[in-house]
Amino acid sequence: LSPMVRAGGCVLGRRDASGRLIAMGGAALFGPMGFICNMVVRPEWKRQGLGRVVFEGLLSRLRARGIERVHLEATEEGKPLYEQYGFAARWESITAVAAGGGEAGDEAGIAQVSASDWPAIAALDRAAYGGDRSAFLRLVAEGPRCEEALRLVEDGRVTAFGFRLPGRIGPLVAADASSAEKLARALAYRSGAGTLAPVGHPQHAAMWQRLGFEIEPYDVRMAVGPPVDDAPEMVFAMLNGGVG
Repeated sequence: LSPMVRAGGCVLGRRDASGRLIAMGGAALFGPMGFICNMVVRPEWKRQGLGRVVFEGLLSRLRARGIERVHLEATEEGKPLYEQYGFAARWESITAVAAGGGEAGDEAGIAQVSASDWPAIAALDRAAYGGDRSAFLRLVAEGPRCEEALRLVEDGRVTAFGFRLPGRIGPLVAADASSAEKLARALAYRSGAGTLAPVGHPQHAAMWQRLGFEIEPYDVRMAVGPPVDDAPEMVFAMLNGGVG
């Protein structure tokens, strides 16, 4: 949440009379679109309208900043609420879990992300994602939880980038499937059994299966507002369900 807020997003919450946080949610600002995340209500406070209050507050914050296109990953429990606000399903997301240790592959052109790589990474990610999250990605990559941020250079240009966090791979964005698989193999080789890759779009299931991952259902990607020019075929793994 910290990188998301530092990159212009917000977190809203409600507290009980004692000051204990009982409901919360976050909104990432990736102009020209936003992403709502971490909608949580304590079990004993559910079905009292708190989630709706927080959700409306997040939508209001985004729209006050000129954001009309909003994405989120919905659980089955949350989906009916979002549908009331016009959100429609785009696809049923999946996640991948490493069954064992990965195998080494060709790592020519793969290296740690350097300062000079960020303009190319930003351009690649915007083409894939449909919004500008370059500041957020850099904060994550340079933060204490990121174990590795890798990029792949082919024919003199960055064709893929991906992060490895504790027990997790993502995001992984690539210009094409072959570049994605090459970098995904390198990230998987550095990871252990049980590592998660929140894949998102199910069209990428076969690649992760080839790398020894098992596919499991995830949430539902939903969106509202005028479409942005994104390319889901280029997003081979999300950072998490909170920011896509």
